[in-house]
Amino acid sequence: MDRSELLTSNDQNPRVWVAGTYVLTVTGANGCSRAPKAEVDTDEKPPVQQQPVVR
Repeated sequence: MDRSELLTSNDQNPRVWVAGTYVLTVTGANGCSRAPKAEVDTDEKPPVQQQPVVR
């Protein structure tokens, strides 16, 4: 399923939570645009919690 229709964002670094194919459309000040696709996979590993450094 193409999930690109589910996300619209003007954020510089948009985040997605569902695996799938997304299309990133970038439009320059001159009106030219590109729309490459990005495949997002599911990350099955839990996040690594960093421990504070004690000095």
